[in-house]
Amino acid sequence: MALNLGTIQHILDVAFVADGAIFQGAVVTLSSPSSDNNARVIVAASSSVTPLGVALVDAADGEVVRVQMLGLAYVVASGPFSAGDNLAIAAASGKVDTASSADQLVGVALEAATALNDLVVCKLYCNGSVEP
Repeated sequence: MALNLGTIQHILDVAFVADGAIFQGAVVTLSSPSSDNNARVIVAASSSVTPLGVALVDAADGEVVRVQMLGLAYVVASGPFSAGDNLAIAAASGKVDTASSADQLVGVALEAATALNDLVVCKLYCNGSVEP
């Protein structure tokens, strides 16, 4: 059941350059520095990298992509999980699943996911850990 949140207000979103294709709702992380001095992001590929935020739109390689870094965001599920679960980057690149104790955290699920590719609301954590 989807939450009735209306339009989610983006508290902190920042423009980056996509380093490869990025899909809306993907968890992203910083990429290697580029020669043009633009901050670049890539789709986060494992739960051991520190998540930067969530892509607000699809972007092709080299395009500008806005990344939400704080507040509520829609994320893409890699499978079922419950509301209240801490989420981490899943083996399926950029998607989220229930976190284990060793994972860098993306946030907490505010609604359940029932299947692969469900778009669900997540309260983002900063810097891969629960906020104090």
